[in-house]
Amino acid sequence: MALEALQSYIQGGNTHLDIRDKQHPAEVAETFRSLLSRSKALPVYLPELDRYLLDYPEAGSETSSPSLLGKGKFRTQAHASIVQAIVYRGPRSTDPAYAIAVKQLYASHYFETALT
Repeated sequence: MALEALQSYIQGGNTHLDIRDKQHPAEVAETFRSLLSRSKALPVYLPELDRYLLDYPEAGSETSSPSLLGKGKFRTQAHASIVQAIVYRGPRSTDPAYAIAVKQLYASHYFETALT
């Protein structure tokens, strides 16, 4: 399931993330867009990163390099999760030199829309 979710995300971005809990379906793309809309600084100071986070993979970027990672323990329970880590480098001297975003894509035991 995790591999299928990852492959779907790589092909279609946020709109291809889904929560498979039939009793509590979630609109992940809209939830993530809502989360980012609360950030007033990101679209002003890092508009390329903001667009990349919202419109991946269509919003390819020469200044962002994504990595996909898995990890394995939440409190005392083992679980699988996948996050996308994006290292952004500002192209202009007035931009921040670097910014790192970590976006949760999948978790086997819980779900929360998360961007660190």
